[in-house]
Order: sequence, then C-alpha cells, then structure tokens
Amino acid sequence: LTMQLGLDWIESGMTLEMETDVTAMELSDDWVEYVLNRKIAAKPGEQWVYSSGVSQLIAQIIYSSTGKEIEAYARETLFKKLGIHDFYWKPTPTGLSDTEGGLYLKAEDLAKIGLLHQQNGVWNGERLLPEYWTKKALGKQVTDIYQDGGKEGYGYQWWITGDESPLAVGLGYGNQILIIMPEDNIIAVVYSWNVFDNE
Repeated sequence: LTMQLGLDWIESGMTLEMETDVTAMELSDDWVEYVLNRKIAAKPGEQWVYSSGVSQLIAQIIYSSTGKEIEAYARETLFKKLGIHDFYWKPTPTGLSDTEGGLYLKAEDLAKIGLLHQQNGVWNGERLLPEYWTKKALGKQVTDIYQDGGKEGYGYQWWITGDESPLAVGLGYGNQILIIMPEDNIIAVVYSWNVFDNE
C-alpha cells in the first residue's frame, strides 16, 4: 500500500511513449505474474518506488483473502452502502479487475470515497472502515519520497502533501484527482483526462 515492496520497477517520470514496466505489464497475459516475476531491488519497506504493478497486486490479494473478485467485494461491502451503483471496472486478461487504473466512477461517487475517509470511515452512522484505517491511510507512511528535502509523502495509496495542513490526494490515470482537505472539511474532484499532457 505504501509503494515499498522492493521490486525493480520503472514507471515514475516516464512519458507514455517510453517503455515502462506498467506498459509491459498491461501487454502481458497475466499482470500479477508479470509483477511477481520482477527482480528484487531492495528489502521491502526500505525504498519508495511508485509502481502501478504493486497496486495491481491488490486485486489478487482481495481474491485470495475473500474468494471474491474485488469488483464484487467492493460492490457488496462498500459501494452498495455508499449508494454507488453505476460504475465500470475494467478487467485484466485473467479476469481480475484492473486495480492500477481501471475503475471508472461518476464525480459525485468518487467524492463519496473522499467523504468516507473525511468522516473517519463512518457513513450514515455505520462504520465501513476500521477505526484506525483513515488515520493510517491518509498519514505520511513514507516521507520525503523524492529525496529532495520536499514535504511530499505517501500514505496507503494516497499522495500526502504539506506538513501544516496536509492534503491527501488520490491521483488517477489521466489526471483524475480526488483531494481531501481534512482541516478545511473539503472534498474536491477533478476530471480532466489529460493523458498526453496536451493543453
């Protein structure tokens, strides 16, 4: 969840025209197998490297843990309770959901995910996430991720910016963005689809 699995992975700072591990993974017949066959570059927990492949492992972990594909599991345990009914989750070649960038939600439904976290995992009086979860997920589990003295960190699949009033930012493919501003009680959603960085 914190991008510290320690696998050799090339993705950050690359353009769509460059060959990356995420491109190779998406061209493979089995995305999970591709990720698990990467070489070990560092001891887990010691080095932060952004990896869509690590995010893709979440689909397999949920399936192995629950016996349910993550789309069905999310629909049953989360989406139904949040009133999210109209969504699309792109499948991978093996039938697992694409958990590295394939969930399509309406803006108002994405905002519900942010609001659930803002409300410490409680929705309409019912606890949907463990009490400790949002503090950990939206906290800086990894600091100074760019090793340049900056204030940007990483939580559980969330980018965390700033120190005084930190923002939690969920960055999706094509600059789809969910922002949580806990201290100001603000949730913001940006849909842009600026995939090729054209103005």
